[in-house]
Amino acid sequence: MKLMSSTPRHFPRIALVIEGGGTRNSYTAALISKFLSEGISFGWVGGISAGASHTVNFLSGDPV
Repeated sequence: MKLMSSTPRHFPRIALVIEGGGTRNSYTAALISKFLSEGISFGWVGGISAGASHTVNFLSGDPV
């Protein structure tokens, strides 16, 4: 499902914090991929453990 074109794509006052945990990050991988395909960005992005890998993917624009 595509978002409506009038939907904001950049959220400068919102931080995306990505949790760690191997099993939980299978969900996070799909979410990051969706954010990238929709062109959604945030003012700050960070993660811990497995979430740090997803942070790098998100910031580099590389789908998981």
